[in-house]
Amino acid sequence: MSKVDWTQVITAAVAVVALVQPWAFSLYQNVFNQRQIKFFKTSRPEISYDSDFGSSIALLGVIYSGNRSSLVTRMTATVTHIESQTTRNLTAHLVRSADFTVSAAGTTYSKSLASPFKIAADEMAAYNTIFVDLAAFDRLDVMWPLVSNVWRAYAEPRVTVALGPRPMADQAASWSAQANELAGGDMFEKFMFSPELQPYVEQLEAEFRWPQGRYDVVVCCAIDGAGTATSPHWRFHVGSEDEARLRQNLPLIVRKMCGLGPFSETQPRYPDYEQTS
Repeated sequence: MSKVDWTQVITAAVAVVALVQPWAFSLYQNVFNQRQIKFFKTSRPEISYDSDFGSSIALLGVIYSGNRSSLVTRMTATVTHIESQTTRNLTAHLVRSADFTVSAAGTTYSKSLASPFKIAADEMAAYNTIFVDLAAFDRLDVMWPLVSNVWRAYAEPRVTVALGPRPMADQAASWSAQANELAGGDMFEKFMFSPELQPYVEQLEAEFRWPQGRYDVVVCCAIDGAGTATSPHWRFHVGSEDEARLRQNLPLIVRKMCGLGPFSETQPRYPDYEQTS
């Protein structure tokens, strides 16, 4: 009977363990210790129609990562108008801070660009995120200087007829104040219906994407090294008054593009989520 070389046996065993360990660890992580990400909404959605992003939505909630930490690299939201089955895929663009101020003009948050964030194991991460259509953002960015130029070509000769040429320095401030008051009043109201502006009004109306009806929204997070995680389907209803109030933002959008101040802030709406069992 040959003598057993225990050194070789131990070496072989160590090699087998080294080969099996990564596979066993991966099996444990993916089968027995799966990431259990959960989404919870914490407030009503905020739907907006403004000069920066067109029709956007802000969602507030928390994400729980279970017993494993997660790095969220990207967030998106899919919004579907149920009656028409029109779907929009929106991207997380801005994140609001937890700090805010409340005034007569409304609630003001400090904002930062959306970026990857980590959720620690057994903890929750809050999000207050504005999801936007980046293509609409690009279209509006192109439109800003065009509308401004149309307004200048419309307003400047009319102001000159009403007030005379711009005076020299000692009276320029008073003339400018009168010009701004004139331009921001009846002149702007007539400008809204001018033939020169109508192509841009039609483009802005096309950016309105909140017709009344029921909506379904789903949030999706890309998790580094672990695919994606998806929220439940949350539903809310946009009523006829919500739609009408949002459409009233159109003149404010044009006014802002024209550089007329003081700016009147566009007003969002806050529909209720439907109750789920």
